[in-house]
Amino acid sequence: MGPSGNQCTAGVPVYDNATGKHAVLTAGHCGGTWTAWKDGVGFGYGSVYANLSSQTTASYDYAFLSNSNAINIGAIYRGRTWETRTSRMTPQRVNAGLGMRLCASGSFSGEVCELGVVAVNQNVYYASTDTWYNNLTQLSSFGAYAGWGVGDSGGPVFFANSDGSASIAGISSGQRESTLTPCREATNRKCYKDLFMAPFGFIQDTGGLVVSQGM
Repeated sequence: MGPSGNQCTAGVPVYDNATGKHAVLTAGHCGGTWTAWKDGVGFGYGSVYANLSSQTTASYDYAFLSNSNAINIGAIYRGRTWETRTSRMTPQRVNAGLGMRLCASGSFSGEVCELGVVAVNQNVYYASTDTWYNNLTQLSSFGAYAGWGVGDSGGPVFFANSDGSASIAGISSGQRESTLTPCREATNRKCYKDLFMAPFGFIQDTGGLVVSQGM
């Protein structure tokens, strides 16, 4: 899923208090304002109406996709890429601190839950967009496989609760280039041991977002 020419992941369905819109939060580097997104079979999914990675004073890797169906979603995909299992999202967010273990879900990698927070408040340069992104959290996979792969940008990063629900910690942003490692599945994609996350708490506090609970 993603804009033409790019492959990304739609992240967290939210209600945007600033605009009164139901939207999906994803990664800002996936496409500029008014970029149209399509799903994996070519159907229209929505378009970017706000992008915080284009600011001149600081760049934050968030974007908002207009999607009226976000009010009905209230869940994120779990499991491997071929599964349709979902988890209900809780309204409580997770503020990820050092050592916390989290899961990530991406269109291409599926769910990866062997991730630990190793650094916070990182300013990271992405050569692909020639941009420094601020306030990122670094996670590292302590399992046998990669924690992130190309195409997973924008997907949810979350804490898996014992009741099967998910509490949002952030959205996948990008990779630490020096941690190239084999993907879980046989593929020509590039995958990496370490990923960067844009924390949900930061954008919620500055943008007044509420996680959509579904209908």
